[in-house]
Amino acid sequence: KQDSVLRYALIELEYNKIGGRKMSGTIIRSDIEAEHIMPKSIDKWIPELKKIPELKDADENKIKKYQEQHLYKLGNITLVSPRANKEYSDKPFTIKKNGEEPDFIGYRDETIKITSNLNDETKWTDKEIDARQERFADKATKIWDLKLID
Repeated sequence: KQDSVLRYALIELEYNKIGGRKMSGTIIRSDIEAEHIMPKSIDKWIPELKKIPELKDADENKIKKYQEQHLYKLGNITLVSPRANKEYSDKPFTIKKNGEEPDFIGYRDETIKITSNLNDETKWTDKEIDARQERFADKATKIWDLKLID
């Protein structure tokens, strides 16, 4: 159920980004999936996460706690096709973003704008997740006529 709600919110954010449902000639595929950018399985991400100053000397428990704090944030989730979701899996961010041999398909190649825009990021940490989530929250207030509480 949580994935359905996340998927719905991300689809609406995507339609907003491309001009709204009525203005868009785009129809988002019904089989589109929610993909965790920082994945549920963190092992392949440890070298990248160790580059974050606060995690440089962190043990496995501290890294796991960091992941748990950010894993299910809307800013850490994006939309991809089922095939891409399997392909990206738990790969490091730079590979998810740029792809790898032989076809080099990555986020940069996605037709979903909220996903292809991840190409603008050089790394994926709590700061990027929170900044993306803030952008989403701002758009959400317009889509659903909400008021943010500080």
